[in-house]
Amino acid sequence: MPELDAQGVLSQMASASLTLRDAISKALPVSPTQVMTVQIPGLTLDPKDYVWDQDKTTYKPLAVRENESRLVDSMVPVAKLMMGRTGKSVARSYLAALDTLIPVEASVSGTIALNKDKKLPPRFETIRNRYTSAMKYLTSNDEASGKSKLTVYVTKQDAWNKAIEQYAAAQQRQQGIISREGLTPAEQRDKYLEWLQAYARDYKAMIQARYMDWVVHGYKFEVEFNFGVVDVSSGMKRIESSKEAIRNLTIIGIDGASEYVTVNLSPPGWATDVATKYNTWASRNQGPSIMDLRAEIKRLGKLLISHQALIEAMDDDQGFMPVVASGGGHAADDVYRDKMKALYLAQDQVNKEVMSEEPSAANAKAGSDGRANADRAAAEALEAAKKWNEANLESNKVANRVTDKAMRETIRKQLGLKIAEIQQEITQINDQLKRKLEATDGAHGGMPAVLDEETKTIAPGQLKIDPELNAPPAQKPSPWTRISAKISRSQATSATVSKTSASSFAAQVSTGLWSVSGGASHSSSSTESATDMSSLDVEISMDCMLVEIQRPWLHAELFSDPELDVADGFDLSPGPEKLQADVANHRPIDDKYEQFCSYPSAFVVAADVELEFTGNTSHLESKLEASRTEANLKVGYGPFSFGGSHSQSRNSAKTSAEATATGMRISLQAPQIIAWVSELLPALPRKNGASKMAGLLLEPPSASAVVAKPAAATVNGAK
Repeated sequence: MPELDAQGVLSQMASASLTLRDAISKALPVSPTQVMTVQIPGLTLDPKDYVWDQDKTTYKPLAVRENESRLVDSMVPVAKLMMGRTGKSVARSYLAALDTLIPVEASVSGTIALNKDKKLPPRFETIRNRYTSAMKYLTSNDEASGKSKLTVYVTKQDAWNKAIEQYAAAQQRQQGIISREGLTPAEQRDKYLEWLQAYARDYKAMIQARYMDWVVHGYKFEVEFNFGVVDVSSGMKRIESSKEAIRNLTIIGIDGASEYVTVNLSPPGWATDVATKYNTWASRNQGPSIMDLRAEIKRLGKLLISHQALIEAMDDDQGFMPVVASGGGHAADDVYRDKMKALYLAQDQVNKEVMSEEPSAANAKAGSDGRANADRAAAEALEAAKKWNEANLESNKVANRVTDKAMRETIRKQLGLKIAEIQQEITQINDQLKRKLEATDGAHGGMPAVLDEETKTIAPGQLKIDPELNAPPAQKPSPWTRISAKISRSQATSATVSKTSASSFAAQVSTGLWSVSGGASHSSSSTESATDMSSLDVEISMDCMLVEIQRPWLHAELFSDPELDVADGFDLSPGPEKLQADVANHRPIDDKYEQFCSYPSAFVVAADVELEFTGNTSHLESKLEASRTEANLKVGYGPFSFGGSHSQSRNSAKTSAEATATGMRISLQAPQIIAWVSELLPALPRKNGASKMAGLLLEPPSASAVVAKPAAATVNGAK
């Protein structure tokens, strides 16, 4: 396909994906600090890789944890569309970003620990005074006991905890006594309630008394307030805590060598919901699809034509025979075999003499005679072979003349039986196709049927179109949201894609009904399909579920911590506002921000996808049927992949296609991840940031001090 045609198809592809992105954003809105990226082609999911029985297994199996970690560990570019995966790891990129963070200024703990008597700036002076006052209160003595207030606090807290433990132990002990009396569950419950009525009030009163003693005499609130002032942390400590969390949550893969960082996907049963959609689709589309049946009819039709042509070739005057009759045994065969046997025996005698270490004169003569005999036998064998060929050729001619008529009749009879068998199979499949079309209401364009007012039954085809009508009442809110989008020809024509984006598409895209690339060659079927698609209106309906990615080791608040900033010479993010503007205008992100300016925080799974094409879909239908047998034909629309070779996993997902009154409807079984949501980092380095720890702990050096001591003072290794 010429480059201009490829760019036009890519514009159509981008338009469809962008329209779908807008529809998803309206149904599942994202915040200004997030951006949604549509993946082309979508990532096909095999539900078996992520499902586990939470009722039978307390902990998530290692294989599932590994699969989930691998699924979401790839960085997502900050753009509206993405082609394939970036290959960058979220965990490794995050660790690299942490290494660029440093404190903006000295931590509060450092100010207090290192500068007890030094003169500090006013705000640090205030912090140190608060810390000193709090420490003085905590270490001051209680007038009644002579112990420190903190010691009295701990004693009262311990007494309160023991009162609670006594109540819990008494409950557990009583439950054990009742369970051994052989009572029914209802009787056990009644007896336990009687015990609570008799003794629970006493235990609760004891707990309340201990608590009141803690509050009044244990300085509970005063100690907790002052301890909050003393218990300070630093930005660097928080960074190290995050790194420690990654180390603690790293798992060894099932291969015993690879390492993965644990993630939690929410809702927890997302994979089970996806598997349910997958299996429900299969139950609604049992047996071969309409597209499968039509493809089989065409295959059998071609086979029928070939057999008919074979009979016609036999009836021509050319004397064509599909199988040449062979003659029987001949005397020449026996002569030829005997001569070859003599040749082998003579040559064997020669080999024995050659291998002898000390051949005698007799042996030498025998060897010479053996070679002479071998040469003579070889010549006789060649002559015999020549005679055998002449005799066999003549025999074949005679046999062909004798058996030609009978053989022709036998072969014609066999071909006739095979043709009748093929015609019968075609008739049976046509009947099956007719029933399939009636069941799916294809003759009426797939319009939803209504319930019969008298029988209250679902009309044929209704269960396929709206399976929820016959579904049991939902026990919990569904995580799925039905989303629809329509892409028209005029919209696709007016769509614009920047030069940078279009070039990126042309370099990478190799899937879809537009399976095209500016510099690659593809099958004519894919090329024709790409052209067909540009003249069709498409309406997409699908169920979408937003799955959140929770990384307990990723402390995103570090990038918003006012005490932290990136070191000089490093750039992490220009901020959400700048990134959103680049995405809106299809501008590439500056290279210096590609390290970790965002991270994927959720993904969108699409299931029960239906694409309804309006227009002349005859070519499209034939290409989909061809995709059943052409292994290299890749078929898809926007982020959706379907057809014979669409699957990106080891599952055997199927596609159902049927004709409608206005075109064609395609339904996909395979759930696919079609979009990712990324969280955008704030601007780092910060605008109008502080002075990066310079001169905060110590008094600013005088000019004479600078001359006398040119080396700058350092704190915690930072100048």
